Amino acid sequence: MAPKLLFAVLHYGVLLLFAASCWGYGRALLARTLRAGTVDPWLAHGLCITAGLGLWICALQLLGIAGLLRTPAIYALAAGGWMAAAHRRVAQRRAAGAPVSLPPKMPDLASAIVLLAASATLGSPLRPPHLWDELSYHLPHAREWAEAGSLVINEWLRYPWFPFNFDLLFAAALLVYDDVMPHLIHAMAGWLVALLLYRIAIARIGRGPACLAALIWLWLTKDDYAGAYIDMGVTLFVLAAYAAFELWREQPGRRAWLALCAFSLGVAIGSKYQALSLLPLLACGIAWIDRRARTWAVTLFWLAVPCAYWYLRNLLITGDPFNPLGGWLFGFFDWNAGDLQYQLQDIGWAHGWPGRVLWPAAAALLMKSAWQPPQQRTALLFCVYAVAVWLASS
Repeated sequence: MAPKLLFAVLHYGVLLLFAASCWGYGRALLARTLRAGTVDPWLAHGLCITAGLGLWICALQLLGIAGLLRTPAIYALAAGGWMAAAHRRVAQRRAAGAPVSLPPKMPDLASAIVLLAASATLGSPLRPPHLWDELSYHLPHAREWAEAGSLVINEWLRYPWFPFNFDLLFAAALLVYDDVMPHLIHAMAGWLVALLLYRIAIARIGRGPACLAALIWLWLTKDDYAGAYIDMGVTLFVLAAYAAFELWREQPGRRAWLALCAFSLGVAIGSKYQALSLLPLLACGIAWIDRRARTWAVTLFWLAVPCAYWYLRNLLITGDPFNPLGGWLFGFFDWNAGDLQYQLQDIGWAHGWPGRVLWPAAAALLMKSAWQPPQQRTALLFCVYAVAVWLASS
């Protein structure tokens, strides 16, 4: 029992150090934007960690491109985040009348229930790798990058041309620890989704429904905490993009929120092709609120920063920026039409209806009161669009 406990303590200790580094980078990035103190503190912390996670991915991407993806560089990255976090904490203590970062009161009943439900998943990430996708390409790609120190293209593995933003974190974990840490990084993304979802929902529909929303998320994803997948990471950055967009909609003068929205969505697009489907929705939202050229320039710049490399690389080498999914349009490279058709069939075999626990949510579409507050209207439109994309693609 003692060795297992020590194993868990050590791994969660490393995860906390990583989260602290992410928070430091994210807090530094959002320092001026959060200075007004108008954002829910817990939501702000969640967005800081998420933004820092995105900055980590960008830094790892640059290191991989330069052939410098080595253990000392990972430690240097972590140390930079810790120094940024320490500097922020010291600055907060010195500032007269600075708001306390974390509410000092005990958690209320709803928060305690969410914490208890999240704690039920704490043991899942500590298992050794055993799931199909993580063994067939997520961790093998990460291992090859870690061993080579660069973003080598591994054509003998599945999906060598896909965007791999989130998998870069797995490569860093393999460089400094072991193959269990990628599980914890993916699980951390799932817990952050629960936190963001809970805090966003509290401001719109109250603690009870917010607690229910977080519990539904934790229930539906309970099997995903045991693997080094990317799906909860993509969900995290999409949700962070939505949260940042809402903050920008409420404060159109603060383009930093729009930049964070575009950056978060760019990280998701650099992790999975499916996130591209959200671009039309973002474009419509910006066109509705602020159509100035500078607004579009800010959006396009921060959208491209975390994901442009993968698509430009594919375009220059294979002629298909969406390789292999764009084969019918751009021409096939290493796949042919039969390969692509088989892959689409494979996706078809795996798809299914959303969990039944989500079905009652459709009743909100028929409730006039749900459409009246601007915040709820935006959330409903986002959900309707997401479901429509799912129906069209699955």
